[in-house]
Amino acid sequence: MIREEKEKEKAIDNISYRITKDKKQEDMMMAKLTKKQKQVLEKKQNLANMMGESIRIQDIMNDPLFKTIGDKKKPATAEEIQEFLNK
Repeated sequence: MIREEKEKEKAIDNISYRITKDKKQEDMMMAKLTKKQKQVLEKKQNLANMMGESIRIQDIMNDPLFKTIGDKKKPATAEEIQEFLNK
């Protein structure tokens, strides 16, 4: 009986540790962009560099495809996109 309680406590501690760790890592991430969004940004940046033009972040943010492939709960901000492009 006591052993089961200790195992339950250990499991709860592990779960809460994981949640806390995930939150800290999320806050430390460079940009909260999805993998597909990063790929699209890299391609757009390569095209803009080849054409000698600059990328307009507002156009990217208003792009329906870019919004669709992004995180619904935390959509990308202009600062995150700019930070990714400047890396």
